[in-house]
Parts: sequence; C-alpha cells; structure tokens
Amino acid sequence: MSELTYHNKLVRDLAYLINGDLFLQPTYFNCLVSETYVKELADEFQPVLEKLAESPTPLAQHIADCPTHIIGKYAEDLMRFFIESHPRLDLLLHNFQVVDKGITLSEIDFIFKDLKSGKVHHWELSYKFYLHYQGAWIGPNARDTLKNKLSTVETRQLPLVTHHSVKTIIPDDIESSLYLKCHLFEEFNFDMRHKVVWLRKSELEKVDGRQDYWCLLPKTYWFSPVEIAPRELDAVRWPEVIKHCKNYIVEHNKSVLIARLEKRHGLYYETQRIFVVPDTWPTSDSQ
Repeated sequence: MSELTYHNKLVRDLAYLINGDLFLQPTYFNCLVSETYVKELADEFQPVLEKLAESPTPLAQHIADCPTHIIGKYAEDLMRFFIESHPRLDLLLHNFQVVDKGITLSEIDFIFKDLKSGKVHHWELSYKFYLHYQGAWIGPNARDTLKNKLSTVETRQLPLVTHHSVKTIIPDDIESSLYLKCHLFEEFNFDMRHKVVWLRKSELEKVDGRQDYWCLLPKTYWFSPVEIAPRELDAVRWPEVIKHCKNYIVEHNKSVLIARLEKRHGLYYETQRIFVVPDTWPTSDSQ
C-alpha cells in the first residue's frame, strides 16, 4: 500500500521510511542493506501499519516521548518503532556508544536479531537530501556528498561492530549495512517531468506555477509526500510562495523546500516538490 493511502502524517512517514525505493546500490559499494530483505520485513509489517492507520496512538506516543525537529533523529525514532514493533525482530542495541580508552569513537544506530533467520543485523540509518549537480550528488550543505557519505559509513562506522565493547555484549556474527533513504533532486530544466527538482533562488520566476497551490514546507513536513488539511499549513498561490522563499533564503542563507499542491475533496495533495537553494550554492556555506 502506498504511503499516500495513510491520512495520518506519522503513519505516512513511517510507511515512507520502510516502503518504496531505497537508494539504488552502486556496484562499487557493498555496504547498503538488501532491498529484498527490507521489502520482506515491510510486507510482514503491513498489518501493524493497518492498525496504526485506524488508531495511531502508539506511534504518536512514541514520537511524543522523543520530540525533535532534526530530520535524521526523527527518522531514527521511526525506525526504532519499526524494529521494536515488528513481530520478527528483537532490538538488541540502539544508539550504543563505542568507547575505546575513554574516547568515544562513534555511535551504533541499531543492532537487532531476526528471530526467523537467527541472524544478527547492524543497521546504520541515514536519511538524506541530495541534489544532482555536475555529475555528483551534493547535499544542501555542499560539504556533504553522497559519495563521501557512503565511503565514511563503509570504512569507519560499519566496522565498529567488531570492537570488543560490542562483541562482549553480542558475541554472534553481525551483518552490517547502511539503510540509506534519499530524496534525490534533479536539476531544474524547464520541462518539469521530474517530480523532485532543485533550482536557485534567482530561477524561481522561470517555473510555471500560477495555476497551482503551493506550500513552503517546514522541516517536519520534509519526510513523506504531504497531504494537508485546511488550516494545517498555508496553501498559497505562486507569487506569494516566491516571496516567502526569497525572504527566508536572504534572511537565513538556507535552502527551502516547497511543494506543488493539487486540491481534491477539501485536502491538498503534493504533486511535486522543489528544493530552492541560495544563488551561491554550492560554493557558499549555505545549508
């Protein structure tokens, strides 16, 4: 079932995290989690999602107990709920600090046991936004690139499960993987065939957006495709969203995310999202 089927935002975000496409694994990286395995787990989790769709209280309480406006931390909280609520998985360690001679080397996100296969898995979770520019995938913070992220996780983070502080607690063999969920934005090229694109602030006027409603999305809505009820967020026309974008970028020197909306049955549904960066990106320190 598509995440758009779920009207509750938290349930929709959880469904988006565990369903759909993960980052397509390049042949030169072997660190990414098996999409086949994730799909198998997600399919088995479907009855839990259906119950949450009817009554999202357990998920809402879980998120309320660990409030955050940081997208990566929010994704981590959703993943912890998934693992702890999955009938097949047993969470063994979460946010475990690996310390060597009094120095913290790093933190392990999740180690869990698959009760069906008997295998123990280590997942490092990364929820990222990357923009395609000159053949590379670059983050809003231009120092963050997809290639560097994959390399760092593979060479530094995943091997931490062999550290003696981990093996003392879990002597089993552990399969380590990166669970990478990305929003990948193609560069704006006027035909707008891509549902997710990026452009610079000075290029906003080139978008044909006057026939649609738009919304400047707060970061808490950057996760799954949005479904907005009246008065939940401001759905405005194109000239107004341009004004809001430019004012925010000038004042904060940070990127913004806007959504093109279609109104149906009294609700606004996302049909496209556009990442708008400062004109100086990627050479500046904008984020």
